[in-house]
Amino acid sequence: MGVRMGTRIRQACVIAATVALASAVMLPPAEAATGAAAAITKLPAKISVVNGGNPYVDVQVSYSCENTQTRTYYLEASLDGANGAHRVLGFRSDTGGLVTADCNHHGAKSEILRFLVSSYSPVVPLVKGKATLLVTLDPRGGPATPGGWYISTGTPVTATATVTVSTSAPQTIFTTQTPAGYETDGASVNYELGTRYTSTVNGQIAAIRFYKAPSESGTHTGRIWNASGQQLASVVFSGETASGWQEQALTNPLAITATTEYMVTVNTGNTYYSATDGGLNSQIANGYLKTIVGSNGRYGPVGAYPTNSWQNSNYFRDVIFTQ
Repeated sequence: MGVRMGTRIRQACVIAATVALASAVMLPPAEAATGAAAAITKLPAKISVVNGGNPYVDVQVSYSCENTQTRTYYLEASLDGANGAHRVLGFRSDTGGLVTADCNHHGAKSEILRFLVSSYSPVVPLVKGKATLLVTLDPRGGPATPGGWYISTGTPVTATATVTVSTSAPQTIFTTQTPAGYETDGASVNYELGTRYTSTVNGQIAAIRFYKAPSESGTHTGRIWNASGQQLASVVFSGETASGWQEQALTNPLAITATTEYMVTVNTGNTYYSATDGGLNSQIANGYLKTIVGSNGRYGPVGAYPTNSWQNSNYFRDVIFTQ
């Protein structure tokens, strides 16, 4: 990179990787006379059903505390497929679906709650295509006696989203790999960083992801380009963690063609980025996805199709692919 050829500042940091594949759905908080008001802040955009199995679905919930009392909610969800399939999403069997916002110990917080998709009988299998996800967060009080019922004490919060059901497991290029280091090329020097890749089969790009350096901040936009430099899709990241792998679902999955070159890019936000020099010298393959050997690990001006390469560096720009 102009400055990439010279001295670079390398940061030795501990990496904390987290995963959050979701598209933001902002809702008003539930009524709460005491304790914590809650909101459903993120719903997934993609659900994968592999070999007829039961997938997991992650829903992000946030709590804003009004005092130091705890607040109990009942969290439930359903999934309805276009073919008439109806699934119930059961959350954490050890709690019976109850979620506790403990303001006395935790204060305002946000957490990702995991459902396991189960089914009613008779079973109508979920098929590839669109489905409707409905999530309800209901404030509860009680029980008055051990083993008693928790009674609804306020107005439930609901959220719906149209999700894409896939029949194959999602694939990424770099899986759980982590960078060798973190770099910056000086104040105000930001880049569009990318990875050239191809797939051996037709499919869809459901989301874009990148590895965030511990010192990195600012707004990040993910983009998919064809080999001619035409931008095919873009998405702005939200709800990022401090560092590690970040994921953001595309509003509409992007169809890609087998054996065709594409590039995924994400800009730097405050000059810091993750890198492994020479990391793309050899092809990296996972499932149907493969990196392209030669002039990979691209960089260029923010928002533009990058055409430069420095030692085939891996900047850990990645996609989530499904069929």
